[in-house]
Amino acid sequence: MLRATPRFFLVIPFLLVSAMITGAVWQYGYRQALDDLAQRGKADLSLVVGGLVADLQRYRDQVVALADHPTLVALTGPAGPRARDRAERLLTAAADRTGAAALYYTDTGGNILAGTDAHGGAFTGTAVFKRAMDGALGTARADARAHGGRVFEFAAPTFASDGRVSGAVISVAAAEHMEFGWRGMSTAVFLVDGAGTVFLSNRSELLGWRKASDRPQLIPPGGKPVPLEQSKGGPHEIWHIDLGNYLPRQALPVAQDVPRIGMTGAALVDTAPARRLAALQAGAVAALFVFFGMLLLLAQERRRALAAANADLERRVAERTETLSRTNRAL
Repeated sequence: MLRATPRFFLVIPFLLVSAMITGAVWQYGYRQALDDLAQRGKADLSLVVGGLVADLQRYRDQVVALADHPTLVALTGPAGPRARDRAERLLTAAADRTGAAALYYTDTGGNILAGTDAHGGAFTGTAVFKRAMDGALGTARADARAHGGRVFEFAAPTFASDGRVSGAVISVAAAEHMEFGWRGMSTAVFLVDGAGTVFLSNRSELLGWRKASDRPQLIPPGGKPVPLEQSKGGPHEIWHIDLGNYLPRQALPVAQDVPRIGMTGAALVDTAPARRLAALQAGAVAALFVFFGMLLLLAQERRRALAAANADLERRVAERTETLSRTNRAL
C-alpha cells in the first residue's frame, strides 16, 4: 500500500495559499473602498465649495447693487446728519438681509461716510479699497479683530456723473459664519489661501496650519512642525498624522482648485471605513477557506481511518488464511 501523506505537507501549503488569497482580497477590497471614499470626499468638498462660492457671490452682488443707490451717492456731496442717518439705516437693513458683519460707504480717500458700526479708521491703503478706486470690484481676505478675526472684504466703486470714481461700498463678511453649515460634516474640509495657509475649515484645529513645501511636514501657527508620513493605497495617497481627537489619523486627502475665490479646497477623508470593509471581506474569505479546509481535513482523516481499517482487516484475513492452510496441511 502507498504510505499516507503526513498532515504537515497538506496543512501548511493550504494555510499559505489561504493567507495569500486572503491578503489579495484585502488589498483589492481596500483599494475599491478607497475609490468610493475618494468619490465621497470629492462630493463633500464640491458641496462645501459650491455653498461658499454662493455665499461670497451674495456679498459681491450686494455691494454692486448698493453702489449706485441714491441714498449713498448723496453722501459724496454736501450732506447733513439726516442724510448720514438715512444711509446708515439703509446699510444696516442690507447687512441684516445677507448676514454681513458690516457695511460701509467711503469717499475716495477711504474715509467712512456711513456704516453699520464704528470702524475706528479708514480703508486707505487696503487692497480691496485700492481695487475699487481703480473702478473694479475688489475682493480680499483679512484678519479683522473688530469683526471676529477672519473676514472676506468686498468693495464696489460708485461712479459720479462724469464717470470718475466718487466712493465705494465695502462689505465685511465673517468667515466663521460661512463655516457654520459645515461643522456637522464627518469629513474634515478646509480651504487654503495662496500662501498655503488654512483660512477656512470645519475643524478649528486646522486653522492657520500650512504644509511645508520642501519636506513632509505640517506647520501649525507659531508651533513646532509635525512630521507627516505618506503611503500609497493603489493610486491614492494616504496621510498618517496625529492632529487631535476630531481628525483622522489615517486620511485620504482630496483637493479641488477654486479659482473664483483664489483658494484651494481640500478634504481629509477617514480611511477607517475602508479598512473595516476590507477586513470584513478578507475575513469572510478566510472563514470560507477555513470551512472548506476543515471539510478536506475531515475527509482526509476519514480516508486515513478507512485505510487503517482495511489494512487491519487484510492482516487478519491473511493470518486466518495462514492458520487454515497449516491446519489443512496437518490433516
